[in-house]
Amino acid sequence: MGLIQRQSLKAGLVNYVGAFIGIINTFFLFTLFFSESEIGQLRYIQEIAILLASFASLGFFNVLIRFFPEFKTADNKNNGILTFAILVLLIGLSILAISLFCLKQYLSINISSNIYLIFGITSAIVFGSLGYSYSSNFGLVSIPSLFKNLYIKIFIAILGVAYFFDFFDFNALLRFLFLAYLSSSIFIIIYLYRTGNFKISYDFSFFKRKRLRRIFVYSGFGLLGTLGSGLANKIDIFMISDILNFSRTGVYTIALNASNLLMIPVAGVLAVSGPIIVKAIRENDLKRVEGIYKKAGLNLFLFGSLIMVLLWGSIDSIFELIPNGTKYKSGKIVVLILGLAKLFDMLTSINELIISYSRYFRFNLYSLFALALFNILANLILIPHYDITGAAMATFMSIVFYNIFKTVFIYLKFRVHPFNIQQLYIAILSIIVYTIGLYMPVIDNPFLSIIARSFLLFTLFTFITLKFNISPEATDLWSKTRNWVLTIFRK
Repeated sequence: MGLIQRQSLKAGLVNYVGAFIGIINTFFLFTLFFSESEIGQLRYIQEIAILLASFASLGFFNVLIRFFPEFKTADNKNNGILTFAILVLLIGLSILAISLFCLKQYLSINISSNIYLIFGITSAIVFGSLGYSYSSNFGLVSIPSLFKNLYIKIFIAILGVAYFFDFFDFNALLRFLFLAYLSSSIFIIIYLYRTGNFKISYDFSFFKRKRLRRIFVYSGFGLLGTLGSGLANKIDIFMISDILNFSRTGVYTIALNASNLLMIPVAGVLAVSGPIIVKAIRENDLKRVEGIYKKAGLNLFLFGSLIMVLLWGSIDSIFELIPNGTKYKSGKIVVLILGLAKLFDMLTSINELIISYSRYFRFNLYSLFALALFNILANLILIPHYDITGAAMATFMSIVFYNIFKTVFIYLKFRVHPFNIQQLYIAILSIIVYTIGLYMPVIDNPFLSIIARSFLLFTLFTFITLKFNISPEATDLWSKTRNWVLTIFRK
C-alpha cells in the first residue's frame, strides 16, 4: 500500500499497544476497582463529551483534510487554514457553552449534574482532534495517535489504581479525567509545533468569498453528518442509561469494549487514507480510488476476522478470568452481535471516507440521519424486551443497513466496490479455524486456556493466510517482519 501501509503500521502498533492497555483497563482494572454503575457513568460522560465535541467542531475536522491541498504552502503556514480552524472551534465552543448553561434545567440529571466536567472534557477533545486531523495531512499519525489513544488509557489506569487505594473519591476521579484529556491535547499541539507544522498566520487574504462559501457549506453538512453519526453510533449507551440504568450500561460497556478490539486496524487506515483519497478524487483517478477501496476492505476484514476468531474462541475463559466476571457474563452475546456488526463495517471498507471527500458528501448527512432515526426506534423497541442484547441487535441492524446503502451509492456514482473473492476465503477460513478450536481439550485454568487456544487459532489462521497468499499486503508484512527479526539475531 505504500504510504498507507507504512503509516498504518506505525499507527497500528500504537493502537495495538493502546488496545493492550485498554484490555487491562477494561477487563481487569475497571471490573476490580469500579462497580458496574461507576463503569457505566464513566462511559456515559466520555461519550456525551465526544458527541458534544462533534457539535463544537462545527464540522471543521474534515475541512482540514478536504481543503488542505488548496491551502498548502512551502513555508507550512498554509495560507492560515490552521489559524482559521482554531477561530472557528473557539466560536463553536462558545456556542456550546451558551447553549448548555441556558438549557441546563431542561437537560437530563446525568448531564446537568456534570455540566462543567463535560464541557471541560469536550473542549480538550476538540483541540486534541484538531491536532490529530491536521497532522494527518503530513503523514504524521503515529505520535498523535499515541497521545490521543494510548496516553489517555494509561492515565485512566493510574486514576483507577489511585481510586482503588482511596487516594480520592469517585467524584474527584471524574475531575481528574478532564486533566487526562487536557494534557493529551496539549502534547499533540506541542508535537505539531516541534515538527514545524503548527504555524499561526494572520493573513486571511486567501479566504475569498467563493472559497469560504464552499468551506462553510461543506463544514455545515459535515457537522450535521458527524452529529448524526454520533447519535447513530452512541445512542445505545445513552438509551440503556435512560431506559435501564448505569449498572446495565456498565455491563454493556465491557462487552462493547471487547468488540471494539476488532476496530484497532481501522484508525490508522482511515487517518492515512483520507488525504490520498482526497487527491485521487480531485484528480478523478477512480482506478486509484478502487485500488485503495479494495485493499483496505480486504485487509481490514482479514485482521478483523482474526481478532474476532481469537476473541470469541476464548470468550468464556475471558469472563472467568476477569474480576467479578459473573456480573458481566450476561453481556457475552452482546460481544458476538457487536463483533459481527463491526466485521461487516470493515468488510465494506472506507466507503464513508470516499463519500465524505467527494462532491456527494451530502449523502452522508441524509443516510446518517436515517441511520440515527432507525437506531433510536430499534432501541426503543428492543431494549425493553431484550435488555442490553436488544441494544446490540439494534446497532447490528443499523450498521448493516447503513453500510449497504453507502456501498450501493458508491457503486452507482463511481462504479467501484470493495469486494473480492479473497474476502469469501477469509470468511470460510474463520469458520474452519474457529470450529477446529472447539475440539481443543478443555483446560480448567482460564489463563492457560486463553494462551493455548489463542496460540492454536492464531497459528492456523496465519499459516493458511500466508500459504495461500490471501492478502499480498499481509504476506509482504510477514516477509519484512521475518527478515527484520532474522537480521537482529544474526548480529
